[in-house]
Amino acid sequence: MNRRSVFGVVAAAALAAASVVSADTITFEELGAQPCFFNATQPLSNEYSSRGVLFEGPGQGLGGAILDQCSNFGVNARSGTNFLAFNTATYARTPETIRFTSGAGRVEIYASPGSQSGQVTMNAFDSGNNMVDSTTQSLVSGNYIRLEVNGNISYVVVTTTSPWLLLEDLTWDASGRYSLSLSGQCPGTVTLRWSGATPNRQQGIVFGNSQGSTTIPGGVCQGTVLGIQGQVRLINVIGTGSGSGSTSGPAGTSACRRYLQLVEAPSCNTSNVAQIP
Repeated sequence: MNRRSVFGVVAAAALAAASVVSADTITFEELGAQPCFFNATQPLSNEYSSRGVLFEGPGQGLGGAILDQCSNFGVNARSGTNFLAFNTATYARTPETIRFTSGAGRVEIYASPGSQSGQVTMNAFDSGNNMVDSTTQSLVSGNYIRLEVNGNISYVVVTTTSPWLLLEDLTWDASGRYSLSLSGQCPGTVTLRWSGATPNRQQGIVFGNSQGSTTIPGGVCQGTVLGIQGQVRLINVIGTGSGSGSTSGPAGTSACRRYLQLVEAPSCNTSNVAQIP
């Protein structure tokens, strides 16, 4: 099957799923009951990959862990009984990197030092590792403060000067960013529409079998993290036009229920992930 026919089967088919830009929230209650102590659990990692979010500590075996408020940090959870907890006397240390595999336009999180004090910083980066926003605030013992960053965000990094840190109610959305929307049906004719792209650039249409995480191994966008996995491949390269536009084509049954994502060059910004219906 040649490159053009692959685009007809896969790229066009993926257009068929409408991608809705909306806010999403992780409360850290989603994984069920959690222990009171760090030695009864491990750092949070890919447990939220199905939600398009990955967590990374400063090294292997390091990073925040979800604990119940019975851990006695001196403050209760904001929603439910769990929070993402850090204590420098354990493996649960910052910096904590939170990756959004489909990107985000805004990221919000609540932070508390428990019964301690200090400062907390959240830096936001695009897929090219350029800082796009940053916020630093003082932490107040026994209270939560709200942190928010905006921009074309691929990941955020949270650091603190406090020996303890609790993170709660992580919210993100893709408003105002590079976005992909899909219409049509599979099998049949489908249309891919994009907006928020940099005008007069090139963008790749990338296909994957499922949502997940794949790092581009080489080329202009080497190191960029995609929100798809499984036989990931570049289907086609098209222009961004004025920053928004569309393209259509036929979709075969073999492409249905798979995924597409756009990657802009040379910025390496990534769009949201859309599923083929």
